[in-house]
Amino acid sequence: MKLLRLNIFLAFLFILFSNISSFAQTKGTLLVVCNDAAVILVDGESVGNLINNNPTKFELNIGEHFVQARSVADNSRLSKGQIVTIESGKQKVIQLEFEQKGATSSNSSAMEPITVASLAFTIPGSLQVGTWMNEHPNQEYP
Repeated sequence: MKLLRLNIFLAFLFILFSNISSFAQTKGTLLVVCNDAAVILVDGESVGNLINNNPTKFELNIGEHFVQARSVADNSRLSKGQIVTIESGKQKVIQLEFEQKGATSSNSSAMEPITVASLAFTIPGSLQVGTWMNEHPNQEYP
């Protein structure tokens, strides 16, 4: 009888403490989106790879982290980073974008075309000369 009571008491304690630990979450989720294929580093350590515009989830400990994306494009040294705060049981979403080659910054003004020379001009009498020369082959125009 004592052994049965002891087993019931131990089972009760096990269930009690296992439920308490499930309430105290120490992790959160980070969802990262990047406009190019990249390696993701969290606090300087590689945690995975991203595919172009494909959201990817990472489970992180709560607290502040430095999240960095390094482009895997041909010999690219492009890198974007951001400090994020992960909260217990919550999801944080960040978007990291690399500047595309040939893209202009938003601060630069739009370039307008400059007219160097106008080629829409006529030479007086040129039509008459051309017509006369077609009608009188092998003759010099007077």
